[in-house]
Amino acid sequence: ATEPIFPAHTDKTGPNRELYSEQPANDDPVGVRTEMVPLYEQSRYLSRNPDDIAAPMDVLAGDESDESMFDCLEALAAGMEDAVADYREIKSEMVSGKSSEAAAEFDKAVAGFEADHERVLAGIECLKQDPRARRAFKYMNESFQELGFDKWRTFQIVFILMTIPDMLKEADEAGSEVSVSWDNEILETQLDVADVVYFPTGGGKTEAYLGLVPFTAF
Repeated sequence: ATEPIFPAHTDKTGPNRELYSEQPANDDPVGVRTEMVPLYEQSRYLSRNPDDIAAPMDVLAGDESDESMFDCLEALAAGMEDAVADYREIKSEMVSGKSSEAAAEFDKAVAGFEADHERVLAGIECLKQDPRARRAFKYMNESFQELGFDKWRTFQIVFILMTIPDMLKEADEAGSEVSVSWDNEILETQLDVADVVYFPTGGGKTEAYLGLVPFTAF
């Protein structure tokens, strides 16, 4: 290029039609290089996976017993309930000195987490009521075991559980045989909601939603 892309001493990246220009991170005030694909490096994020709410796939595949499977799932749900209580307890500390908007946002986040907890309880209830869903859930875990995985990350199994009632309700409305009593107040569905799994790259989003593929197939 005959014209400077940026003034000297900037750290900006400049877009072009086919290339990106990038100023090297050194003391050279005029050096510019081109990159075919711009890169941004950041640390990899991992989710917290407390031992007391672990979700091992062998247990959830029913290798031990249905009782052990449900004990595991209910421990997860109890952990979520405890977390809601903890968040409410520390609210004053977290929003101290913050704006009223920040306090409202805190309440909104906790309410959303509480709603997710209720959906997890509904998912567990569906697995208890419907033998086919329970079998599909076990096969799903067995399938991932065979791929070399040993346990779910907490957010993955939470996403799967909270989506199960919606999948069964949709199947029921389509005429499939579903053994679930929908008049149970806990079994509210979210068919008009599009769930988005948000987690930084490399955190396990793909496994979370792909877990629903074998569940549906089985």
